[in-house]
Amino acid sequence: MIDALINDAGAVKVDPDGETPLVRDDLVQIEGTTRITAASLAGKMFFILRRLMDTVEADLDSLRNLEIADLPFAEQLQQVYLRNELLPIPTLLELTGSNLPQKVYINVPPDHFLGEASANRIEGELRVLGSVSRLIPGGSDGYLSAEQWLLHDWEHMMRRFMMLDVDDHVRELVSHFNLDLPTEDVHSHIAGPAIIVDAIGLY
Repeated sequence: MIDALINDAGAVKVDPDGETPLVRDDLVQIEGTTRITAASLAGKMFFILRRLMDTVEADLDSLRNLEIADLPFAEQLQQVYLRNELLPIPTLLELTGSNLPQKVYINVPPDHFLGEASANRIEGELRVLGSVSRLIPGGSDGYLSAEQWLLHDWEHMMRRFMMLDVDDHVRELVSHFNLDLPTEDVHSHIAGPAIIVDAIGLY
């Protein structure tokens, strides 16, 4: 199916560069090195928080004061980060080394994975086939909130409340796990110029 799309003249823009006109919904194939962003790592943590809120013992005030070493929070963190539990949330990857001058981000929907093995194959040297969903311009107005990856399926007002200090929570998580991530990694928003591609296939 992928080969058929690429071979169909004009259906897919292969290895686009700075001279390639791109618009929303364009099909593209981009090659480079992918890695999970800090926003997606934190999105897993926020999913755990929401799951804990479903218990009678947890409320919002107590969750905001949780320490990473607290139980059952620590147990759920181990399940997700160490045992690679698949969560029903989207994943945001950054792709570097492409021919495009702007930053490239890959949105991987939660139903993309067929099991833990496929979830382990989203980082590294990959080709990505997908559809351009966002074109973020540069300049002071060139940004997009990362809340859809941070707080997927949270209620609207809760999103607004949690986003007030989400940067601090993401940086704390990165620091706690001693993650070697770029200083300009995605925390609360994506800065332009950048494009976001909704993944159809990673191979």
